[in-house]
Amino acid sequence: MSSKNIHDIFEKNLTELMNHEQNHSPSMRYLSTCIGASEGYIQKILSTDSLPSIDKLQAIGEHYDVEAWSLIYDYDDHEKQILPILQQLNRLPEEEYPVVAQYIQFLIDQNSNKQ
Repeated sequence: MSSKNIHDIFEKNLTELMNHEQNHSPSMRYLSTCIGASEGYIQKILSTDSLPSIDKLQAIGEHYDVEAWSLIYDYDDHEKQILPILQQLNRLPEEEYPVVAQYIQFLIDQNSNKQ
């Protein structure tokens, strides 16, 4: 069981998204205004043990094209690239999901054959 609390998990995941090169701006002020909050909202959330409301969590997820639950999911260090992948999948048209699923299965099969 992880010793991290939910705020630590949220902070780590949000920071990862904010710092990822494909995202627009890592500014806390920019994100705050994009989700309809005061300019200091994100800074306040990250500098205290507060968590955003469900509405704001949903707005942050929408801003980064990820599901809100992914912002509070505790990814292991080896899964650090999952958030950007989920973000890319969220932008993909739904009709492309079967192709992606087949490719992932292909990669899994290739990895199994190597072992």
